[in-house]
Amino acid sequence: MNALDYRPLLRAALRYIGGETLDACLIVAEETNGRGHAVTIDFMGESTRSREESTAATEEFIRVADAIRVGRYDGSLSLDLSHIGLLLNADSCLENALAIATAAAAAGTEVIISAEGADRTDQVLAMHGRLCERVQNVGITIQAYLHRSADDLDAIIARPGKIRVVKGAFDADPSLVMARGPDLDSAFMSLVKKLDRARRPFSVATHDANLIERVKSHMDEGAGEFEMLHGVEAEQLDTLQTHGYRTREYLPYGKEWFLYLCNRIAESPPTLFDAIANAFGD
Repeated sequence: MNALDYRPLLRAALRYIGGETLDACLIVAEETNGRGHAVTIDFMGESTRSREESTAATEEFIRVADAIRVGRYDGSLSLDLSHIGLLLNADSCLENALAIATAAAAAGTEVIISAEGADRTDQVLAMHGRLCERVQNVGITIQAYLHRSADDLDAIIARPGKIRVVKGAFDADPSLVMARGPDLDSAFMSLVKKLDRARRPFSVATHDANLIERVKSHMDEGAGEFEMLHGVEAEQLDTLQTHGYRTREYLPYGKEWFLYLCNRIAESPPTLFDAIANAFGD
């Protein structure tokens, strides 16, 4: 990407991310906390190809945890296990994840493992299980569109750590997933209801207004929260916070923002026009 392309695209991306550096992200985190929302900070990246890359990513996540501790932000960490070496070596990934979880515990906060492609689900859940044998502050993301998720939740609901429920958006074999629609919404609600009955800490990560209305009746006991992407329908999250619900913004940062920007536009094509306006001026 040459410099002429880079600058307008970065301006578009900045609607959805906390910046390219941790320092920039912390400014956005403070502003978000000021609006009454917690944040979960993610140093963007996945599928590292070398031990050096996974070690560098681990060190950056530890910096995030230290910054949360020193700045006393209302924040947690979110990460892809493949960013810290899951696809390279499981034992090294475990070591890296434990180092991050330890730093997060010192900051009085948690780490939430993000969802990855359906072909990695077994690896991700297995690593989460190994982590939960050693630490108490590592949560997991479950994707409602996977047919297997109801059974997966039965297996992980007794583990410590928050459980984040998402619809799921990765391309996958159609035999493994549900299409968007009423069946997926019902599967999503089934997971939420099970977590609510179990009084498990959980996060509902969706921008679907109809689904949010259905979820509200299961958020009365304080165990659940609503989580949304930074820069997407912020007014909806503000309204939930005003009505007394616990709210959180997913706040990624780093230089791996181009694919993230493309994903936001693909999920909601009308945001393409906003992205163009941000990129080239009103």
